[in-house]
Amino acid sequence: MQLIRSPIEIGQLIRSRREARGLSQADLAKKLGASRKWVIEAEGGKTTAEIGRILRALNALDIQLFVLDENEPQTVASADDIPDVLDVLAAYGRKKNGPIGP
Repeated sequence: MQLIRSPIEIGQLIRSRREARGLSQADLAKKLGASRKWVIEAEGGKTTAEIGRILRALNALDIQLFVLDENEPQTVASADDIPDVLDVLAAYGRKKNGPIGP
């Protein structure tokens, strides 16, 4: 998960995912029904880029957007709440192979 705090960071995310998928700016523009100029501006962090089109670009690149309200209390698991990996593997082995031993 990546923390995004500015239009520039959204643009960088769009650019990196587009490049990772081997898409040109023109390819992405065509998928969005936008111009290549719009893609260039969005990737550059243009602050007035239309939010609906930004959301379509994220969707076209299979990027999910989550909003975290910093004023809402967040639940964080403590180390005691996380099961030990060996216990999980042992339980899986018992479930798959039946009980071990006599």
